[in-house]
Amino acid sequence: RINYQTGHRDVFNTSVASAPVIAVPQNAKTYEDGIKEAHMYYSAQNTGAIITGVIALIGSPLFGVVPALVCTSVPPSQRTLGIRDGSLYNDGNYMRGYTDEAWKIKRRKVWSYFGYGSIGWVALLIIIGTTH
Repeated sequence: RINYQTGHRDVFNTSVASAPVIAVPQNAKTYEDGIKEAHMYYSAQNTGAIITGVIALIGSPLFGVVPALVCTSVPPSQRTLGIRDGSLYNDGNYMRGYTDEAWKIKRRKVWSYFGYGSIGWVALLIIIGTTH
């Protein structure tokens, strides 16, 4: 409360409104939990990595880059994620962490196989070039 010499008085409410309480389920997982479990459970099967490597090896890296770009532009499908607890599909933070990390793992695998195929292609060119 402030009292002025003119007799005017200002009164302020000193109570502070509390923040609303948000109920978090006890089994809720975090974004970081999703990342960690993606490394444990996502197997990165059916990513197109092998076909990308084979095309880069047989065709050339120029042809192999096409399936690599296509495969890495599509996130992993839910059926290949490998999430152990079906109730976690409804946990937004967990799912975002899991799918973001699974996509990183998928991209890393596809580009690694592209690299292996490209190195093999160069090795074949060297072998063929030295034998003729």
